[in-house]
Parts: sequence; C-alpha cells; structure tokens
Amino acid sequence: MITAAAADGPKGFTCTAVTAVSKTPPLLLVCADGGSHTLPAILDSKGFAVNFLAAGRGALADRFASSDALKFAGTAWTPSAHACGAPVLGPEDTVAVAECRLRSADRVGDHWILVGSIEHGGDVPDSAPLTYYRRTYDSPSAHRLVTTP
Repeated sequence: MITAAAADGPKGFTCTAVTAVSKTPPLLLVCADGGSHTLPAILDSKGFAVNFLAAGRGALADRFASSDALKFAGTAWTPSAHACGAPVLGPEDTVAVAECRLRSADRVGDHWILVGSIEHGGDVPDSAPLTYYRRTYDSPSAHRLVTTP
C-alpha cells in the first residue's frame, strides 16, 4: 500500500507491484494512476511510504483500492519522519515498510512512474506478507511451485 501526506489528511492506494530499481542507492519504483487522489499528495509532499501488508489484511487492501474517502478510519498509523509525513501503518497491518523521498516522477500514458529513494525502513520479524494470486489473497506458504520435466 502506498501512502502520502496531504494538507487535507492522509492519502493512500493499493499498489499491486513494487520494483527495486537500484541497490546503491536504494531505490524503489511504483506506478500510480494519473487520476489517483494520492498522486497529488506524493508530488506535493515529495515523499511516500510503501507499506507491505501482512497476511490476513485483504480487507484493508480492498479498502485502499476503493475511492472511499475514509480509507484510514480505524487504521493505526504514524507520520513518517523520513518520508515527508507519509503514513506508516502499524505492525498489526504490515510486515515491512520503506519510507521514501520522491526522486523522480514521469507521466507515461495514463499513469505516473514514481521512483523513491529509501530513507528508512523496517520489518516485523516472523510475519508473513499478504499476496494476491489468481484473484485471491493468500500467503506465500500456500503456493507450491509445480515444475514439469
């Protein structure tokens, strides 16, 4: 889940993929729909957080995938000191977080490619991430790789 701070309150959206761009310096890439309500917050604040959701948090992912104005209602978060105030969700909802400063933003078609410099991060030990596979939320342990000779 991608989050950012805005003057009128926290913003966020569910992102289906995050890509590592560079190890040195540590950079992440996310894409945002040009019509996203979170995009202006990222562009204005120059920061965002990538909150990697914990297994069992599919309902939270669905809420942030919607246009619901009350996405953060009932969700614990703190403003990032490293990512321009972007909301960092609590350990009950996440397995890891990457707090990023916006390094570049490029409009490509109807989306924006956002590259963030990871300024701070952390993880929740012994926790499993939420995955989305074949239109179903799950955890990685539920999947087995099937190979053929």
